[in-house]
Amino acid sequence: MEDLKLPSLHPLLKIQEALPNNEGYPQWVIHHPVSNQFYKIGWAEFECISRFHQYETATQLLESVNGETTLTIDQDDIQSLLQFLMQNGLLAGGSSLAPAEEKSIWSKMMHGYLYFTVPLVKPDKFLKATWPFVSPLFSSPFHMVMIMVLVMGVIMTLSRIDEFFGSFTQIFTLEGIILSAIIMTSIKIFHEFAHAYTATKHGISVPHMGAAFIVMYPILYTEATAAWLIKDKSARIEIGLAGVKFELYLAAIALIAWHFVYPGLGQMICFTVVMISLVGSLLVNLNPLMRFDGYYVLSDYVGIENLHAIAIDYARHSIRKTCLGLNDETPHDFDNRRAFLLTMFGYTLLIYRLFLFLGISILVYMVFMKPLGLIAMMLELIWFIGLPIIKELKIWWERRGEYMKHTRVYGFMTLIVLFISIFFIPTSYNATFPAVMHAHDYQAVYAPAPSEIINIHVVDGQTVNKGEPLIKLSSQPLRAEIARTKAKLENLQSLKRREQTDTELFRGRRGSIDDELKAAQQAYDNALDKQNNLTIRAKLNGDIIDFNSDLRIGQVVKQTDLIFRVVDLSQNKITTYIDESNLHRFTVGDVGYFRPAYALFESYKGIVATIDPVDTDILDFPSLSSIHGGNIPSKIQDGEIKPLTAIYKITLKTDDDAKSKIIPGHIKLYGEKEVSIRVSLEKMVQTVRRELSLN
Repeated sequence: MEDLKLPSLHPLLKIQEALPNNEGYPQWVIHHPVSNQFYKIGWAEFECISRFHQYETATQLLESVNGETTLTIDQDDIQSLLQFLMQNGLLAGGSSLAPAEEKSIWSKMMHGYLYFTVPLVKPDKFLKATWPFVSPLFSSPFHMVMIMVLVMGVIMTLSRIDEFFGSFTQIFTLEGIILSAIIMTSIKIFHEFAHAYTATKHGISVPHMGAAFIVMYPILYTEATAAWLIKDKSARIEIGLAGVKFELYLAAIALIAWHFVYPGLGQMICFTVVMISLVGSLLVNLNPLMRFDGYYVLSDYVGIENLHAIAIDYARHSIRKTCLGLNDETPHDFDNRRAFLLTMFGYTLLIYRLFLFLGISILVYMVFMKPLGLIAMMLELIWFIGLPIIKELKIWWERRGEYMKHTRVYGFMTLIVLFISIFFIPTSYNATFPAVMHAHDYQAVYAPAPSEIINIHVVDGQTVNKGEPLIKLSSQPLRAEIARTKAKLENLQSLKRREQTDTELFRGRRGSIDDELKAAQQAYDNALDKQNNLTIRAKLNGDIIDFNSDLRIGQVVKQTDLIFRVVDLSQNKITTYIDESNLHRFTVGDVGYFRPAYALFESYKGIVATIDPVDTDILDFPSLSSIHGGNIPSKIQDGEIKPLTAIYKITLKTDDDAKSKIIPGHIKLYGEKEVSIRVSLEKMVQTVRRELSLN
């Protein structure tokens, strides 16, 4: 083999001893001041690098290391070391080694909008100058005091817990949203300065602080990677936990302050500080599955660097062994107990990342404009979920000769085939829709016009017969409308009689006057009909329900105010509304099961009786509308509730007792048998066509 000439190291590199690894072997840290990056190396690498300046060729270096130490290295080890140095820019210029392979343009684009950082300030001088003034806040006595304050605040709040969480509703106002954003930004600034000051406490420089953007969402960060230089593990953990500790301090102060400020804005601020600090600390910062504080603290605590990568290596090794029977060597040298824990952590991490990337894909779809959002979502799914799976399957295919002789692989393949076949088995298509259960025949009693109550003839629960008077109303606006329309009608009739004496004038206006007379007569007749309907009568035999207990003689009611209902309890039915995409899946005779909104263990069977062929213009049941907390997007127009999308009304007959009320809930309808994979593909195609405006 041709001897290899040694290149020169970068002149600014600094090497410092670090803590031994888990096996007790010594380690060192290389610091590149230009990029402010740190790289950990082992004993063999250190012995080689420390001799680079003494020798010109790899052969001379090998003789020196193997002769002066107990190490045994070869030419390949030197080649690997040089490649590592070149890839990370640790060599001086002019090296003949090939540089690291650059990322493709697609890779840069995919990661560019997903994650990038923007350094904002260089705080090192400020931190060192102000450290003497803030150092008491980082002392053990202050920590103990704040823990006592937090415990005291929790004890004080327990007796007022309902009142405390009542402050939550104020956050959803415009003022609350703006205030929450300001508070969150302020808390995160305190969080990052806590990291920075703790690093300064242990003699570590903080070259810059800035913002990292994850799917365009900003997150503050502190560049404190020089903590690698600290040999004391507890000091590194202290730096990692500093931000969380100070968020807990803020939560403790805010929890106590909540009890002493006036209700309203003050309590809302305190509540927001507590919730953001506690939730942010416990669910985000301390989550070891994310590369935030919790991950680095756990990595330091267990003494394993690149914890995520190592755990995934163990999980991948376990999957290949379990599914294919491959007995590969373990990817890293850890004892059985640690290997098992790393494997479980790797499985957890893989599942977490699957759902995380799915969530990010949905977020990208929602954030970006259409159809860019759909395209970006598909790229996310392919890049972060599809390609890793394909890469692993490619390895399985290349190694098929190794595992096809194992019986275990046939059992695994059988399970896969059975699982996939589930999606091709025809099953009854079912879907859930908002619905109400109510009497088959009913009469909703509303005032025909804004009116005053003159007399009430019925009470709640009373049985009435068809034609009986229910309530008598009087309407001053209606009387005014009758007088106005009557006067207009009489004026037009008088005008017609006068103009008939002038033949020429009348000939030119005959059609116009006749049309106006017809419209005026219609308006007058409509007003008289409304007046005749002021005495509201029962249209069917039934019982009075939903009686407004606040009704009083002399009270004014509007046209939209429900007075009461008359229902026929001899038969009940269920009414639901479905979207257009599901309309063709159900026919008359299909079965449905209705479940009331507040009764988890009750259900009522219904049979589809009618399906409206045209979409619904007006919702008959306001409780289903989004305006009143329902699931159907709606709006109020001309005093009526109208759906925002095309929906179709379906009624089902049922023999179950509706308990004399209109009961809101949901119904699960079962249609004809279909292959589930085909239904999913149809929905996917519909979504793509809609987003790309191809419909």
